[in-house]
Amino acid sequence: MAAVEGGAPAPGVSGPADGPNGAGSLLALAGLGKRFGGLEALADVALEVPPRQVTAIIGPNGAGKTTLFNLVTGDLKPTAGTVHFKGVDVTGWEAHRICALGMARTFQSPRLFENLNVIENVIAARFVRTRSSLVESLLGVGRSRAEHARSVAMAEELLRSVEIWHHRGHMPKELPYGDRRRLEIARALATEPELILMDEPTAGMIPSEAAELMALIRTLVDDGRTVLLIEHNMNVVMAISDSIMVLNFGRKIAEGPPAQVQQDAKVLEAYLGVEA
Repeated sequence: MAAVEGGAPAPGVSGPADGPNGAGSLLALAGLGKRFGGLEALADVALEVPPRQVTAIIGPNGAGKTTLFNLVTGDLKPTAGTVHFKGVDVTGWEAHRICALGMARTFQSPRLFENLNVIENVIAARFVRTRSSLVESLLGVGRSRAEHARSVAMAEELLRSVEIWHHRGHMPKELPYGDRRRLEIARALATEPELILMDEPTAGMIPSEAAELMALIRTLVDDGRTVLLIEHNMNVVMAISDSIMVLNFGRKIAEGPPAQVQQDAKVLEAYLGVEA
């Protein structure tokens, strides 16, 4: 992926939101909570995600990390608190509206169209930014011919940037696991996001694949994107993150730079089960 001259954001990437809610932050959460009946999955979580950085969310299994992601992306509605994205209160918005505002997400298990080849997968993801139907976008018929040409050109560029251009005509099932991850990232980038949420991006990867993916994530940030990720691999978290938030039993117990969080007594107790 080409670097952006002069440190300017990549095309489609704006600066931080200015306003009373999370001024200077691309994403701001305040008092965020979610209950499922009598179960409190998340409570009073606050977080500000600065632009053009990697922010990691860590915590033991069941800490509420994926629930938080679902609240941010609109896949779940919060029972308390607010979500501001680019200075806009998107609390309770449908997921497609939040996506259109400039947010994308990848999942712990890559979600791909297994009946479409690699480049078609990226073109299909681009559909959110066109005025044509999905079928028109894929076939390039009717009013969508010009849009289709633009989508194909963008898909080709993205596949080169994530280094799977040589797989463009292959089916997803034919790709190595690490390249399936790269394809999912290319699909996310096709929606022209400013913020990308990644749920355990290195899960299931061997160390060399994880290292390559970390380099790709840093390139995205260098190009002006912002990344919020959930990750269990602490070597990855410490190497790639600019800041870390730690959840335990649905509550934030620590937040700060990696070196600070790594020494936090509450974090050590949550992970090791003993008082530090």
